[in-house]
Amino acid sequence: MKTHLNSKVLLGPVLLFCLLFKAQSIEMTPFIEDDSESIPREARQILLNKMGDILTRNDIVKGMNSTFILNTNATVLQQTLTQTVPQKHLYTVALNFFVGNGVDGNLFSSHTKTLTGLGNSRSLAYIDAFKKVNAADPEFQGFLSSAKNKVVQYYNSRCSSILTEVSTLEKTGRFEEALYKLTSIPSASSCYGKTQGRIAQVYQKSLEKDCASKLAAASQAWAASPNSMGASDAAEHLAGIDSSSKCYSGVRALSSKIERTMIQSEDREYKFRWEEQIGLEKQRLQMLRDVGMQKAAQTQNYVFPGWN
Repeated sequence: MKTHLNSKVLLGPVLLFCLLFKAQSIEMTPFIEDDSESIPREARQILLNKMGDILTRNDIVKGMNSTFILNTNATVLQQTLTQTVPQKHLYTVALNFFVGNGVDGNLFSSHTKTLTGLGNSRSLAYIDAFKKVNAADPEFQGFLSSAKNKVVQYYNSRCSSILTEVSTLEKTGRFEEALYKLTSIPSASSCYGKTQGRIAQVYQKSLEKDCASKLAAASQAWAASPNSMGASDAAEHLAGIDSSSKCYSGVRALSSKIERTMIQSEDREYKFRWEEQIGLEKQRLQMLRDVGMQKAAQTQNYVFPGWN
């Protein structure tokens, strides 16, 4: 009889180095208020896409519900109807861009672009205007460069409080949110080097929590149905458990127990397997970070006092 323990491999030193010390870019969220009347709803996605392109062009990660935002509104400078048949709407708008801390309302920098759009309706005229936004415009680079410096200053000045927040999240088992906070710190910040060691610690704690939860579910599934169906259910619960987890010895013990029982009951060789996952540390960390971001977003409210 052979016992097959398909599992993930341990974090190697090279992979761990890449995982922890890769450069982290500043993250911002393109944001337009839902109740903004200055921008037609039909034209918002066009503008949001352009805003995302502007961030990407300037080495800023387009995030979701980030602390820092790129906010936009539009001011009509001129509105006319053409003398053509059919008549068209001609709009000249000032497109106002703002970058700042969307949580505390601190504005970092602003920039305005004047654009003209023509269309069969107000919405189509705005869409035509927004399509003319050039993400590669050098003016955006200067506008965002100043904002990025202020984001770095924010993390430099709040490093201790961020670590305190991470510790609180760890104590309450909210490892995904803790990882999100740690991996949001840009490498340009002096806080970056102080927090990278914590990523490995929090990541390992998340693995232990995941292992304990999956092992408990697998054990319950097997106890409820000590047969081929229960073995199948147990295998599903054990899928993806990291072999570096402290509770992995329990996984091995349960595996052996299932195999022994199945061999005795079916009087034949039985190999207990679960899904093999190897070398997925980066993907797992990204997944945990995404979960943390979504949880943090549930309590995220943006404010813009004086952003106009």
